[in-house]
Amino acid sequence: MFIRRSMAKFRPLLTYLPLLLVCSCSPLPEASVDLEAERAALHETAEAFHEAASSMDVEKLVSHYASDVLLLPPGLERMQGTEAARDFLAGFAAMPGAKARFEEPRLIEVSRGGDLGYTLGDALFSFDSPHGQTLVQRVREFHLWKKQDDGSWKIVIDIWNSGTPPLTQGQ
Repeated sequence: MFIRRSMAKFRPLLTYLPLLLVCSCSPLPEASVDLEAERAALHETAEAFHEAASSMDVEKLVSHYASDVLLLPPGLERMQGTEAARDFLAGFAAMPGAKARFEEPRLIEVSRGGDLGYTLGDALFSFDSPHGQTLVQRVREFHLWKKQDDGSWKIVIDIWNSGTPPLTQGQ
């Protein structure tokens, strides 16, 4: 009797369990995303981001970040959100002789769903030391982009690390 009452509680689950299993094993319908068009749009957006960085236009740079962006600069604590990004970028832009030069992204990929993408490339950051020397550092940069509801691409993770060689004098 106890077993029968216990089983009665699970009867709806047992009735629908096979249906749930069949549905969960069915492949998802193919999305009708034009991946080449999305890759081209992401490439164009990445180039606009790089141009803003080269011109040290902090507001244009920040406009490419999602509101909850995560910045992971080398040797520093992680920073979250556009206000933290703005403060960090403004600090760099204010350094004497600050320059950023990005090379063409080496990799640009978009997910099958067309909602996530990443870019990987190289850049040179430079600034003047207190002794008047120009210090240059090659960095590798990785951006994880997310497509927004309005169709634009925004950076959700911005991470870069030191390339080789380490800081040098001159350009």
